[in-house]
Amino acid sequence: MNKRMNKKSQITLFIIIGIVMLTSVGTYIYFRASIRRAEIMPELVAAEEVPRAFNPIQVFIESCVSKVGKDGMELLGSQGGYINIERAGIGPGITPTEGNAVAFSRGSGLNVPYWFYLESDNKCIGNCVFSTQKPELYKGRLLSIEGQLEEYVNANLKECFNEFKVLKTRGYIIEELGDINTKVSVTEEEVVVLVEYPIKARALDAVLELERFPVVIQVNLKDIYELAMLITNLEAEYRYLEKDALNLITGFSGKDMEKLAPMSDVGLEFGNRLYWRRGAIIDNLKGMLSAYIPLLQVEGTRNYRPLSFPGESLKESLYNQQMLIPNSELYNLDVYFTYLGWEPWFDLNCRGEICQPESISSSIITLMGLQRYNFVYDLSFPVMVEIHDPDAFKGLGYDFRFMLEANIRNNEPMPEVFSPLQVIEPQVSLLCDLEKRNSGYMDIDITDMMTAEPVDDVRVSFSCAEESCFMGIAEGGSLVERFPVCLGGIVSFLKEGYLGYSQFLNTKLDEKAEVKVTLKPLVEKQFMIKKKRVVKNPEGWVFIDTPFTLGRKESAFISLVRKPGPGEDAYQAAAEYSGGVGEITLADGDYEIDIQLYTNETIIIPEEERCEEVAFIEQCYTIEELKFNETFPNGGLKLNHTFTADDLKSDMITFYVVNTYITGIPEANRVVEDLEQIEKVEEYSTAHANRLKPTVE
Repeated sequence: MNKRMNKKSQITLFIIIGIVMLTSVGTYIYFRASIRRAEIMPELVAAEEVPRAFNPIQVFIESCVSKVGKDGMELLGSQGGYINIERAGIGPGITPTEGNAVAFSRGSGLNVPYWFYLESDNKCIGNCVFSTQKPELYKGRLLSIEGQLEEYVNANLKECFNEFKVLKTRGYIIEELGDINTKVSVTEEEVVVLVEYPIKARALDAVLELERFPVVIQVNLKDIYELAMLITNLEAEYRYLEKDALNLITGFSGKDMEKLAPMSDVGLEFGNRLYWRRGAIIDNLKGMLSAYIPLLQVEGTRNYRPLSFPGESLKESLYNQQMLIPNSELYNLDVYFTYLGWEPWFDLNCRGEICQPESISSSIITLMGLQRYNFVYDLSFPVMVEIHDPDAFKGLGYDFRFMLEANIRNNEPMPEVFSPLQVIEPQVSLLCDLEKRNSGYMDIDITDMMTAEPVDDVRVSFSCAEESCFMGIAEGGSLVERFPVCLGGIVSFLKEGYLGYSQFLNTKLDEKAEVKVTLKPLVEKQFMIKKKRVVKNPEGWVFIDTPFTLGRKESAFISLVRKPGPGEDAYQAAAEYSGGVGEITLADGDYEIDIQLYTNETIIIPEEERCEEVAFIEQCYTIEELKFNETFPNGGLKLNHTFTADDLKSDMITFYVVNTYITGIPEANRVVEDLEQIEKVEEYSTAHANRLKPTVE
């Protein structure tokens, strides 16, 4: 895929078009906040003057303020402006496009919130709602960046002090006179942290009371935040991520099985049976996005470099045509766009896992005629935006990252109802307010359905009406927590390696309850695929109930779509099989099985002359030779089947497919009507269902 990408990028002029940063940053500045901080009072940052003998105390406390403040800043930067992301009810879903945050990588524990994303279900129709998890910068609203940093310093400063043991070894005695009270102010070019902490210090016979400990953190958080707002609002308004992805799909698609399926094309191809595997298209899309999303640039930022193509002025213009001169305040910040292969949400108008032109059928006319390619892409994927300030922390640098979600439907950017200029606060659900959790204690017990053992680290959330809130993580299979009062609420449970599950839960004022839940585990199973042939004899085509292993040139693609039970999330598993033993992950339940069987043998239907009597006159014509020298569909299976919990305890699952045994016909005896057997897989699957059911051992 990468080789084809590189080649394509050399010959296609419109793959990547520079992303338009159309407006000045000033449009999005919070004027009220700028005015409020236009003049920083000298007393805010002025330290108290102390006698030289007490300087070590002042230096020690201010160094702790600086360290803890820096730690809090780095947490904020790594998590899109949040120190405690779960407190805001923010967390990833089972897939990257189902939650309001994205897990940076599996097992990292780092979750990055979306600043713009589709809040509605991926399959929503009509009034789909977009939202944001962007926090406010300044105090005055819940979970502002300033407010979070104040709380973090208040909570962690004493740990740095370590009971002033370092100072005590030097003869100082420190007496605490009051609590720590931190005030954080984001100014034009830096962050000021003022800690008010009244203490009485003794050194020899001298006594001194201290209270104010200001520290300046050299991070231009104001510019970083405003640039992040600009990038977010431009995506919400102009959908540059979606437009770029659509350009890429157009550039990398075509009537070639190694490319992406084309959105729109026609062809007059004699005997051609082009098709694409849905799973391969997803893999190619992920590779394409990983390679090309990082090429997006914001003009005027520190790392912006106009793309130059000597001798190719048209190509250079296409790449850079919409780059405008930006506000000069942004020159000292770098911006990076990244897609790390996160699983996208994807749908395409295919028949199961196989995507074919609409005109493919069993008629002879179609084999010689027009084929129409009209593939409709639905795609959602996350993109991480990272803003880097290389001058922060005295040259050590500072990173601020957040997520944006691109959403394509029907080959176009998805229509939205989001007004970017109105989003100026984190939309914290009242349901998440700790003061609203006034039910009795809910004692939740979560066990594995197969082993009856407790399930650890299950994410528990609660929904009431249109609001939802993260309630906590069930450690050791148990969570005891007060919930908001709600009639008709829904409690949901998410755990990697298990089917997601939800159930109704009525919560009442001060009334406790026990909730016992069993989760179905996803079990990795070994499997084999064997074929049962449909052979041609003088009487016609006959099903033979004898299993054979796949040939050296044969392969299969298996898709298992589970029918969810009450409260269960949907689940689908897929795998490729080329012989031997494969692996696939399942939960017990009812499944729709769809298997496609292929051969890489060259299939030839020889030229044939036929004569027919029309109106008492014999007319003769020639059917030209048909040659299939690419992957050829030669069977499959379409069947409903139930896998029980006992089935999943077995060592091996064997699937059986129908093999339309065209390759078993001597080449000279093949006729064009034999190709009609390809379309009869579902018919054979139904007729011989009892002999094609999977077996376990």
